[in-house]
Amino acid sequence: MSIQAATARAGYHHGGLPAALRAAAIQIVEESGVAGFSLSKAAKRVGVSSGAPYQHYRDGEALLADVAVEGYREVRGAMRQVTVADPAERLGGLAAVQTRFAREHPAVFAVMSHCGLGPATDPGLAAEAERTVALIREVAGEVAGADGSHELALSCVAVAQGFAQLSSDACLAAGATVGQMADRAREVVTLLARSAAA
Repeated sequence: MSIQAATARAGYHHGGLPAALRAAAIQIVEESGVAGFSLSKAAKRVGVSSGAPYQHYRDGEALLADVAVEGYREVRGAMRQVTVADPAERLGGLAAVQTRFAREHPAVFAVMSHCGLGPATDPGLAAEAERTVALIREVAGEVAGADGSHELALSCVAVAQGFAQLSSDACLAAGATVGQMADRAREVVTLLARSAAA
């Protein structure tokens, strides 16, 4: 079903427009990168007036933040499915989830990386990012204890983000499959966690 059809079916007055705009934003980023995105382009693709999105988003950055929020929620949902008993292996599994997500959803990953975190970060986005990091920190605490949980979690996020960035770049990935890149991230983070526990 096209974005326009989905919008017409959901009905603008019944909350269908934000979802359609998010889908349009992802398509535009897939085609032109984050720099090629604009709120007016998303509105045009959905088939609504250029002013319609402003009833839901203050600007294009707010729409991108909404895309990133959905990305964090999806990543966190997948992380919760990692249930291996050994906390070091579980931490490695969380890294694999991030890497796999980046490879399977490169546009959403690009938006999440673009939005970043800082003083001006959208509050909803900051909260979703913190919930995701808290999940990683919790598992890191099982490995390194409360005193070492933050440093280990930060190191694991950095490694996972690095593999995620590599996996989203076809040249740097050098033909590796999604599973191979995820496995590499899992192995490195598991080793890092074991060394922290030693």
